[in-house]
Amino acid sequence: MVVNDGLVCTPARGPNSASQDLYDRTAALGAATIVTLAVGAPYMKVGLVRFKVKRVAGTGASFTPYLFSESGVSTPLDISQEFAGISTLNAVLFDPAFTAPVAMQCDGSGNLYMMLAPNAGADNTYDYCLRFFKYE
Repeated sequence: MVVNDGLVCTPARGPNSASQDLYDRTAALGAATIVTLAVGAPYMKVGLVRFKVKRVAGTGASFTPYLFSESGVSTPLDISQEFAGISTLNAVLFDPAFTAPVAMQCDGSGNLYMMLAPNAGADNTYDYCLRFFKYE
């Protein structure tokens, strides 16, 4: 079990490989700030099984999480969008229930890119945790 300032990720097992957790706290983010997530090898396919986000500081009242497979994205709804969350109030933990892994592919650097898109301010800080399987 990994704890990062109250956000807990518990290891799990899957059919293709052991799951991996990627967790951290962001720096202050504005609406279009992108966070690079070093997931693995170039063009690696992963199955997202858990994605939790909690705002811990800032002026925004809500946020909407997105994941992309390419860098340089500045707005949601880009063709490289792999996952789109729903608008979430800051007092609530974003923690959707996946009935199956969400398949994604990393870019040529082995990265995914996260945008948390707060509705206001450039001083929003978040804890996040992604749990994923590597497809081999």
